Amino acid sequence: MVKEDYDKLKKFYGEKFAQTCREVFNSWKEEYGSIYQTIKKIIHPSSTIYEDIFYAGTEYVSETDTEEINNIINKNKQDFKNFVYNFINYNINSNLTKTDKTVKQLLDEAGYVFFECKTEEDIQKFRKFYKPDEEICTFDGGRLSSCLVFFVVKKELLNNINAISRENPPIRDGAYGTSVMSIQFTLGHQSTISIKNRYNHSVKDSDATLNNDPDKIIPGLTYAFCKEYNIKLFEPGQKIIKFRPRDYVLGSDNVLYKYNYWNLSTPRIYFCEDNIMIKDGNVEKYDKNSYIFVENYLIDLKNKTIKDCIERKSYLDYEDKNKTTDFPDESLRNIVSISVTTEKNEKNEKIKNIKFIPKLKNGEIGLPVVMTLRNNTLISYVNPNPTVIHDFFFYLDRDIEKVIIPNAKTVGDMFLRNNYMINELDLKNTKEIGYAFLNMNSKLENIRIDKLEKIDSEYCLFNGIVTEKIDKVIKENNKEMQNI
Repeated sequence: MVKEDYDKLKKFYGEKFAQTCREVFNSWKEEYGSIYQTIKKIIHPSSTIYEDIFYAGTEYVSETDTEEINNIINKNKQDFKNFVYNFINYNINSNLTKTDKTVKQLLDEAGYVFFECKTEEDIQKFRKFYKPDEEICTFDGGRLSSCLVFFVVKKELLNNINAISRENPPIRDGAYGTSVMSIQFTLGHQSTISIKNRYNHSVKDSDATLNNDPDKIIPGLTYAFCKEYNIKLFEPGQKIIKFRPRDYVLGSDNVLYKYNYWNLSTPRIYFCEDNIMIKDGNVEKYDKNSYIFVENYLIDLKNKTIKDCIERKSYLDYEDKNKTTDFPDESLRNIVSISVTTEKNEKNEKIKNIKFIPKLKNGEIGLPVVMTLRNNTLISYVNPNPTVIHDFFFYLDRDIEKVIIPNAKTVGDMFLRNNYMINELDLKNTKEIGYAFLNMNSKLENIRIDKLEKIDSEYCLFNGIVTEKIDKVIKENNKEMQNI
């Protein structure tokens, strides 16, 4: 991989993703074009793309089962590699030079001795040809589980390891760098080639010696390898690989986007990172200087408004009357100012605090309201102002961890219906709660509902601790009312 591609992948997709791509696409050829531009055309950058692609499926495996985790990661790498190769407009097999000679015969003509490695011990025999600080990672072990591994060694080196001198500065495709090479073919029905250099990382793109083209050693060598070892080289552009990470959606521009929240009714809407909304497949991009998406809500920084991008109705409004896009917290329907600050936490995660100064119904300026996002995901909502929270308060949310609304007297239907992660909730002055309150949550324990008297059905279906606490508080408060 060329440095320019690596640097751009690192900048836009993250360092871990760039490092893995350098490993996975070590057989990338110059004629394929830019690896960064190829990936950019098929998958939009995401703050979690490394984990989304390469660790998908590991969440179902015990952390102690490292072997199975590594197997899943390796399979994900291969699937992603095959997927990306689909988008290369270059026909490999049609450009092969055919021959009736064997691999060994061709390499002998080119001045090399040919070795096939069938065991780790076979591989380690070639370590002696490399300087200690230039040993290829193949010597670390495990390569035979993913590749066919071969070594070719210039004949004169068998009697004298130092028979071919190093260049100064080192030249990747020079005499020394190509005097010992490891030619490797990935296993599977669609194989790619990598030719490892004797200089290793002392030269640029050491995993792509001779541009990963065995025919540059001697014409016909690639064909001979394929014929002799039943290797089927990957055919780019065939679109035979289906690949879509979980929580990614394909836009009308044929690019995959990571979405945080979605609405599957009509119209079908996905809310994606980077201020992108996909509505029935159409990709809508919003200026980051003017707008911020917080789940399905669009904050207009210039006009100081918040609206729901999904037109809602009351949960029991079967005739679709009274639809609204108003934000459920009515104290934020008249905003005086909005300010945004961004910082990094100790884990190098991006923390964004959005601070609102509202004007309340009585004309007074309210107390500050703060939404906190971590890597563009809402994790905290603190608002001491409202007495009423209407239906659908962050009803699509899954990840918010803290909600403080201590003065709300009434909370409507579908409050945090889909949330899983909340661990602190303060509704200490709330007396009445609507339908499907915290319907899917199972983790919450720290909840304040001191004055609750009434709650509708379908609440906390998976959280026995909170259900028991709610029932107990309602019973006690209603008993007190009877005694008044």
